[in-house]
Amino acid sequence: MTLNATAQDQISFNCDTQAVLSVDRDGKVTQFLPGKIYFDIKDNILTFGKIGYITDDTISIIFINKNKFYAFDSVQSLLFENGLFHHVVATFEGLTAVQAKCITSET
Repeated sequence: MTLNATAQDQISFNCDTQAVLSVDRDGKVTQFLPGKIYFDIKDNILTFGKIGYITDDTISIIFINKNKFYAFDSVQSLLFENGLFHHVVATFEGLTAVQAKCITSET
């Protein structure tokens, strides 16, 4: 059964990155230090916070429940399941992949 996020209150996520890798267009790989990611979900829109590795961005998601949602578009993919967050972004400059463990709170 699919739940509709519009019937839900806002859900907030606080994440600790486990891996943040970037590959530039020349193939150089950079691994970043552990950090934080914050985001909220309301009305099937995921909004990243003002601080952390990913900031001030939004993405429409397919919301299954607060433990599972995903998004795919032409430049990025996002999967969240049971506290594990995976996000990959491809640009003309390169590719960035983030993996994190998250906890949630409903407001």
